[in-house]
Order: sequence, then C-alpha cells, then structure tokens
Amino acid sequence: MNRKTELMIASLLLLLALLSAALAYSLWLLTVNNQMSITTYKEVQVEYPLGTKITAFDWGNFNKSYPVKSEVFYLRSFSNVALNCTWNVTGLDSAFTFDLNVTKFEFTGYDQVIPFAANLTLVDFGKAPGNFAFDLLFGEE
Repeated sequence: MNRKTELMIASLLLLLALLSAALAYSLWLLTVNNQMSITTYKEVQVEYPLGTKITAFDWGNFNKSYPVKSEVFYLRSFSNVALNCTWNVTGLDSAFTFDLNVTKFEFTGYDQVIPFAANLTLVDFGKAPGNFAFDLLFGEE
C-alpha cells in the first residue's frame, strides 16, 4: 500500500471513531420532557410566580446531565374558614419521582398563601425520549 492510501484509511477510521463518539454522547443525553397539569379544590389555587394562577407547568427537558428539577410554587386559600388540603399525584410515569416538601397544607384564614417546593426527578435513564405528563391534585382533607 502506498502512503496516500494509508493516510486515507487512517483518516476514514478517525472520522468513523469521531462520529461513533458523537452518536454515543448524543444517545447518552437523550431528553424526555414532562408537563404537569394541576387540579385544585375550588377554595384554593396554585400560583407561579406568586400572584399568577397556573393550571399547568412545563418541567422542561430531563437527561443524565439534568435529572432533577426543583421549583417553588404557592398555594393560596380563598376559604373564609380554616381549611386543610392534601396533595396527590396521578399518571406519573415510573421513570420519574415527584415530591413536595409539605404533606398537608393548613390554612387558617382567607387569602393565606403557603409556599411549597416541588421536585421532579428522572430516575430511569433508559426511558425512550418523548413527552410525558402527570396530574398534581389538591383536595380538601
């Protein structure tokens, strides 16, 4: 083999190695997206940021580099009497975990606001890329 052919083969092998590495890295960083719907008891509403009522929240993309997202939301009571609320999650894919830093919301007066931190974590990195959704439900205890 002549020198020119050897250089061409070496260049092609190097290019193949670079493309393989790029493909492997992009597969490692495949992303999934998660959207949260919010359903509340008629006497409360979720706000994000404070003062802005929301009924859904887009958690954005998750991958191995960004597997955890945390946000602070606000639950506001419009009840004229003391009110206790609990929360529940439905439809959450097993590739994720979700938790709040509050177990029960205890309101004592009208227009009271309780901040709460929510964490959504991607735990199954083998999950195929795509869009996921779940419901966060607030109800009276």
